[in-house]
Amino acid sequence: MQGCSTIVAAMAAVVCACGVENAVDSQPELVVVGGASASPDPVPSMQANNAVGPNSIDPSKVYVSFIINIHDWLSRESKSKTATLNSYTTLTQLIAMHEKARLHVDFYMTDKMVRDFQESYPTLIDDIKKSNYVAMNYLVRAPNPYYRNADGSGYYGDGNGNAEFQSARGNDAALYNLIWKYESYGTDMLTGLAISGKDAGSGGYAYATKIFGYAPYTVTGASTGDDVNIAAGEVYQDMGATLVVDHNRVVGWKETSKSGLTIRPETETVRIYEGVTSKTESDEELDNLLILAPMAEMATLRPDGQAAFLNYKVHDNDFVANGAPWDCVYYQADTDGDDGCHDNSSALAPSYDPANRSIEEKDAAARANIWARYQHVLDFYSTHRSSYSVVNAKQLACYAGRANCL
Repeated sequence: MQGCSTIVAAMAAVVCACGVENAVDSQPELVVVGGASASPDPVPSMQANNAVGPNSIDPSKVYVSFIINIHDWLSRESKSKTATLNSYTTLTQLIAMHEKARLHVDFYMTDKMVRDFQESYPTLIDDIKKSNYVAMNYLVRAPNPYYRNADGSGYYGDGNGNAEFQSARGNDAALYNLIWKYESYGTDMLTGLAISGKDAGSGGYAYATKIFGYAPYTVTGASTGDDVNIAAGEVYQDMGATLVVDHNRVVGWKETSKSGLTIRPETETVRIYEGVTSKTESDEELDNLLILAPMAEMATLRPDGQAAFLNYKVHDNDFVANGAPWDCVYYQADTDGDDGCHDNSSALAPSYDPANRSIEEKDAAARANIWARYQHVLDFYSTHRSSYSVVNAKQLACYAGRANCL
């Protein structure tokens, strides 16, 4: 990192604008620089990292979350064990880093990834369940019909799509029941249809709940209209979820979705993976990119009198590749031809072919650089923990009065 005098001077105005005094602690509780070891603390309570207490958020503070989206089921081959190898290695390393730094983290995982890990790397599931720092959340991805641009209502190239889903959208009860089916039995990865099964809990959100032993705290919002968002939110809430994601806007503390779920708060987002190249970045560049600039932007966006929430995001595949490898399985190439396949473009029609996966691997230098970015952010919040509260969804659900705080 930059010298203390440099970063203290640069951050003073930014952090004070956010209502936080003492931007840099004179005697930080823990220093973890470059992976230096530290004496372990006792098992943390729900009030670790200066959280104010149950049902309360301090409006003068900045709350920080680390969010890992886990969805790379096609990294190299369609065989489960090979496909999840990179994600397994990445998540194992991330758990170790957060345990050493004593900073909380959110894992967002699709039911497909939960199943692959449970079958091929059950020790990772055990490590997540045992960790005092990891909170599990639930992620929806294509070909689930209520994921972005995959809803089967005209996005498919030939106009054909998920007829069952299209029909259900005209009836609230039918839509609820169909989404419940997806979240109880899972999604067929080759057709996008809900799997028919005998045992509820064999797929979807219910399966993730069964494997981890508790309902994942946060769910990703549907991207296909208010009717689907409300129905999906009601299903998730009935299954035990407490928070929901609503991207692309400033979300204040304890805002509520139309389905009644608490919306995950977000003042500013830092996408750690954006712009990573083979060029090594200096500590000063990393400070500016990952800390100073986001703090300055957050100060302008923060609602008056409210706490600020800064979310750091990255995907499992970002540590080894550029882009999601399944984009070309489910989506057409962008019309301008410059950006390959992407989930902002039109969806393909089923059936889907995993052989269409597209993998642009990072070289060794770029891989090292994204890990350096992540470590840099962890080091900063490790050494400034009394100025910032690093929280995960379990704590947010507790403070919102929607989860057990023990």
